[in-house]
Amino acid sequence: MVSREILQAWLHGFEKSGSFSGTALIAHHGEPVLLEAVGFTNREHNLLNRQLY
Repeated sequence: MVSREILQAWLHGFEKSGSFSGTALIAHHGEPVLLEAVGFTNREHNLLNRQLY
């Protein structure tokens, strides 16, 4: 399971740079990201979903 801290750092990097690779995160950790399980807000969840899917 990807930790909330890792996802928060990744999201913060996206917000600063304007881009990131969802597939790179999933490939690196080898499993789907379960955003609800780490307590992401709807705004964070929607932002990540647009990049992941």
